[in-house]
Amino acid sequence: MKVIMPHNAAGRRLCVYITAVRLYCFRSYTELRFEPAKGLNVIVGANAAGKTNILESVFLAALGRSHRTRRDAELINSLSDKAYAGIELVSATGKHSIELKLFSGAPKQVFIDGQRIRRMGELMGVLNAVMFSPEDLSLVKDSPETRRRFMDMELCQLRPAYFYRLQQYNAALKQRTALLKTSFPFEPNIELLDMWDDKLAELGGSVMLLRRDFLDRLSTAARDLRRTRGCTLQGTGGGYPPRLHNQGAAPGRHRHSAQRARRPRFRFPGAAAHGSVES
Repeated sequence: MKVIMPHNAAGRRLCVYITAVRLYCFRSYTELRFEPAKGLNVIVGANAAGKTNILESVFLAALGRSHRTRRDAELINSLSDKAYAGIELVSATGKHSIELKLFSGAPKQVFIDGQRIRRMGELMGVLNAVMFSPEDLSLVKDSPETRRRFMDMELCQLRPAYFYRLQQYNAALKQRTALLKTSFPFEPNIELLDMWDDKLAELGGSVMLLRRDFLDRLSTAARDLRRTRGCTLQGTGGGYPPRLHNQGAAPGRHRHSAQRARRPRFRFPGAAAHGSVES
């Protein structure tokens, strides 16, 4: 099973070959060892035979999460209280293995080449995978949040540093929200609020620039593919227009715009309103 990777510095496309998939008490399987051939593999079987479960295990090894559920316990066979998924692969750096041990009452454990990782970010980029399933129709039907989440998953694989930056942004946003909630109905500490606004602006600015660069590259690839395949569809491409002024500036330059855009409107008896509201 061949997984296409990004180009390296020399412009050559890199490939990762999955040589084995091992499952124990994972979904419908009590035990499975699947050794895909190089190149295209077609998995054929009756409904509910477990075809998608194999693909789900590969996705799990790539991103540390399922594409169908956020609850690891749902991946465990009903006859057991734990499960195992192991992927063996060959890449430009040699042979590697990814193993995940799932428990019904405890956090999962992830191992790369036999060594347990402490942060999920260490998994990003070891095995890059893009999966299209019926659930992905939500990319078209659902809100922009769904499309951003899909883009984040791809970026986290291509750039592990993006994974940590996004984690830091979400943590800062959680702290800022907690400050507003614990202060209500009184005005929050403005110095602390400014600190979190600055942090969110710095982190959010870099996240937005990376997303925009990703979509620019994706649009270029889509146009090239359309041209080489003789496709007559018009308007192939994408865009990422953040609601901030001076979008071409460095991430730190987004600070004052982001503060004004994200600052809530505080109303108290006898007090003036501060900031503005953005939906």
